[in-house]
Amino acid sequence: MKNPIAILAAYCTLLFTISVSAATDETSGWPEQVFDDMDGTRLVVFMPSKDIINSPAWLPGELDSPPMTLGQAVSRLKAWLVSEGLGDDTEISSIELKPLKRHEKEHRWYYLFHLQPEGGESGKAMYAAVLFNGAVFPAIIEPGSLQ
Repeated sequence: MKNPIAILAAYCTLLFTISVSAATDETSGWPEQVFDDMDGTRLVVFMPSKDIINSPAWLPGELDSPPMTLGQAVSRLKAWLVSEGLGDDTEISSIELKPLKRHEKEHRWYYLFHLQPEGGESGKAMYAAVLFNGAVFPAIIEPGSLQ
């Protein structure tokens, strides 16, 4: 007779493997961690895989301009800032158009914004990312332990 504990352990291992595979699937809904740099600051953005997949591709050189213009990205960002209660007190300090790391082969790009309190007041800098499908996500300064 086979050892029931060994059979149970094998079954649990199989279930664990299946659940981990499902959780790391691109369509699982778990956000991807996107690490990037802006103005010398290391950032992380959590983006759901479905938003990345649904964001239009852009291949510089073949298409003259990105599928989302800078003006459209700024409009989406401003609407998001208002929805977060930050619309009147925040201004854009700098903007970068960046390839989405780990999705370069799929030609995924996004706009990364450096934001600060209006009027140049001293305060905590904020960052936000806008995908070409219009989805906006806060970017956070990467904690020192992850750097």
